[in-house]
Amino acid sequence: MDTSHRPAPVRRTARVTAALVLTLALTGCGVRLETPPPSEPSLTAVEAARRAAVTDVLDVRATVLAAQDGAEGRPADILEAVLAATDVHEAQLGGVYDSGLVGVDGSPAPLPTGTASGTDAAAVVEILAQAASRARSGLETVEDPGFARLTGSIAVAHLVAARTLAASADVEAPATEFPAVATVPTALEDVPATDLVALVLADDSTGYMLEVLASRLSGPQRSAALARAATHRTRADAWARAAGLAGTTDDPRRVAYALPAGITADTPDTALIGAAEVALTTDLVTLLAVVPAASRAATLDLAADSWAAALTWGAQSVPLPGMPEHAPAQG
Repeated sequence: MDTSHRPAPVRRTARVTAALVLTLALTGCGVRLETPPPSEPSLTAVEAARRAAVTDVLDVRATVLAAQDGAEGRPADILEAVLAATDVHEAQLGGVYDSGLVGVDGSPAPLPTGTASGTDAAAVVEILAQAASRARSGLETVEDPGFARLTGSIAVAHLVAARTLAASADVEAPATEFPAVATVPTALEDVPATDLVALVLADDSTGYMLEVLASRLSGPQRSAALARAATHRTRADAWARAAGLAGTTDDPRRVAYALPAGITADTPDTALIGAAEVALTTDLVTLLAVVPAASRAATLDLAADSWAAALTWGAQSVPLPGMPEHAPAQG
């Protein structure tokens, strides 16, 4: 029998033993073999979108805090309201993302607090407009319909606050992704017919209410009421056409609608128009969770327009327009 190759296993064993001894020696001396540092867990698409939304809220807050020093009058009031709204927005978004990682000293990694982009009202206007635009552009890719509704509401709050602050502080109006004129979306497959009928009725009846109100007003108020009435009538027709209701027996539009007494009072209660616009805002923000993703941006545009009109007609500002379940309790 040929035994010329038997020593080889002995040599391999010796090498393994030597390596083991070396490893134990290094461990005993406090030297550790290098291991890769822990990495942040991979985020799902929804988690990534949520973290981006929270980052925008933190940056808005930091910029408002930096701009409050020296602010007075109406701009100061708006800044205070925006600051309070960021607390609600952060909470509803789930708060700051915490990866759970710790630093080299074993202490938790610091959480982000936001970055101020400036120290005046113009900076706040800009950061609000940017946050609103990012939310709008991201709606088409949001996988969770409920999250689309939430971020849409926050975007409406950001946009209208930006425009209101710009007008109050006499700074340039923000450039955004929102169009000058909001239009009714045409891709409405899978939207329940009852939702579309409700929108046709809401827009058409609000238009009628404004026409009646205009007949009792004069000057700029009359002109504003008539212009807004025409907008609602046009949208009602667009909804009816998109839903396939126009010209059919299912078209819910009427010649006249029952009106709240305040509209026909000797001194008309114009706040009732604000209430009607608030109701439309709620319908549209709710629709964000129902319409196809490709129609979310157009639906958001309509919601923002109705919310701005609601505030113009005396509605109370809230942190989450169109989400009455989160409205502050009335004392």
